[in-house]
Amino acid sequence: MRSDRLWPVLVGTGLFLGCVGGLEWLGSHHEARYEVITLANQPEASSDGSGGIEGGWETLASGPEQERARRVAKMGQPEAALEIYRLLTVDPATSPELLAEHAKVAREAKKCDEAMALAERAVTAAPENGSGWLAKGLAARCLGQRSEVLGLLRKAAELRPNHSRTLLILSDALEDGGQTREALEAIRPVFGRGSSLEQAQISASAGRLEMKLRDFKAARAALKDAVQRAPASVEIWEAVAKAFLFSTEAADITSAAEHAAAAVKLGPDVASVQLTLGKVLERQDRQPEALAAYQKALSIDASYDAARAKVARLALELEQPRMAREAADELVRRDPASADNQFMLGLVAAGTGEIETARKAYTEAIRLREGFYAAGWFNLGSLERDAKQPEAAVAAYRKAIEQRKDYDEAWNNLGLVQLDMEQVEEAISSFKQAAAIDATSAAAWGNLGKAYAARNDYAAAATAYEEALKRAPKNRTTRLRLAAAYRKTGRVAEAIAGYEALTKDEPRYASAWYNLGIALAAAQQPEEAQKAYETALTLEPEHRAAKKNLGFLFAKAGKLDKAAPLLTAAIDAEPTDAESRVLLAQVLLSQGDRNGCLKQALQALTQDKKLEEAKALAAKCSDHP
Repeated sequence: MRSDRLWPVLVGTGLFLGCVGGLEWLGSHHEARYEVITLANQPEASSDGSGGIEGGWETLASGPEQERARRVAKMGQPEAALEIYRLLTVDPATSPELLAEHAKVAREAKKCDEAMALAERAVTAAPENGSGWLAKGLAARCLGQRSEVLGLLRKAAELRPNHSRTLLILSDALEDGGQTREALEAIRPVFGRGSSLEQAQISASAGRLEMKLRDFKAARAALKDAVQRAPASVEIWEAVAKAFLFSTEAADITSAAEHAAAAVKLGPDVASVQLTLGKVLERQDRQPEALAAYQKALSIDASYDAARAKVARLALELEQPRMAREAADELVRRDPASADNQFMLGLVAAGTGEIETARKAYTEAIRLREGFYAAGWFNLGSLERDAKQPEAAVAAYRKAIEQRKDYDEAWNNLGLVQLDMEQVEEAISSFKQAAAIDATSAAAWGNLGKAYAARNDYAAAATAYEEALKRAPKNRTTRLRLAAAYRKTGRVAEAIAGYEALTKDEPRYASAWYNLGIALAAAQQPEEAQKAYETALTLEPEHRAAKKNLGFLFAKAGKLDKAAPLLTAAIDAEPTDAESRVLLAQVLLSQGDRNGCLKQALQALTQDKKLEEAKALAAKCSDHP
């Protein structure tokens, strides 16, 4: 059979490779959206709402009853300790320091109203004394009055500019609000001051903040200084281990593990140390061991809700939904007024597909924080995106960004929703913001490339993908998209080299073989392109686009008997594919099957009435020879 009659249509449809090239971006409908950052984990909650910074009592003990109250509190019995403190603070002339100490224990017992009342007494009795203002700031945090906390803590710091604990707590509050650089500046006045333990606490905090600011050299020096100043302190070894976890460097994660091991050795029965060990194990991709560490923390302290929250999240990740839901439900049962507990219930419910339960829990968490809950807004945004509610998702992500100016993940996800909504320029702006905040983020750069590609600016897309690969050189999705961008900008040889390297590294990656076929066809190497498509189909027999392109190659080469079944299979998989119908119609006409040709041409016209090739074929196939 002759195939020369095929060419008027193939030339007219040149349609084909242009359209198939559009499939190059995803490569395969099975490809994971690696760049989506879906959920934020629960923020760490300290025992007293002060970021875990204890720092000693506000005043020296003035008698045996105060000493007894302290001993009872340190034994983990805050309710019993409160009974003693209530007797000690009956006198209206009680010192502000003792009132602050009483308030601290009240916070530990979750008696936030009592803590605030004591703080108010301290401030009223001695407004020039920073102890009362500090206690009031911490009580406001305990009550969830987020908008008032910073102002109260700043007042305490103003009255006690050289008091390390006050400045550390202010720094912690600033950090919690996403003001990392300001948090570091807040503790600069007390660098090198105070006792060895206080200096170690300051160095540990500075190291953590420097890690967040990506000044790794300064961070490592500060953390080394911390353990040198207090080598026998479990608290410091634990704090340094946690600080190293903010790094992206493998050597720092190893350091985190070493410091966590030292903390466990010094305090094997300290619940928070087991929690930190679990975090380190997670970063080392040792999730089952991490879950065991979190469970051990709970066995040490059954009231340790931070560990219970970790159990809930990690059990969900390890596909143990029953354990996850039991832990989340227990968190809410124990304290339904805790925003973080509601948050965790939302996280678990979202993970098990309970959209309405998750939405309700996240909304309640945000309400309990008086709207100031960046992680809550972030997760609500992710939930709404998955629920196909893009406007609600955008609003939630913008709330998260409003509350945390450096929230790069929120900028990134906002950009993804904007891409969903075809707001390409807005998406580009959002991804640029994410990359500016965290230049090490491969996801931000990769998504920026994707957004540039969406507006057909493939040169800019290639540059962004190159930046993404500098940060994650083995990411196959980025490598695939970079090679596609090269082809789109005429750099076909570089595209072929990129795809060939990818198929060498991942020989079972069907999308890479498929896209290699596209590039080889563009380079006028049909035999090599055919082999690439055939390999893709061997690896993924239902790869519709590979069938379509291979059918095109066979038709172009005059191998009509091979072209027809491939094009038929492509149409069966996607009945609305007018292009494949036009090409199949021409193949059938060339084989003498006018009825089959007419059927395919008319079907193509039902999908695209303006398709001139289909009109011409319908007329030709309806004529008798």
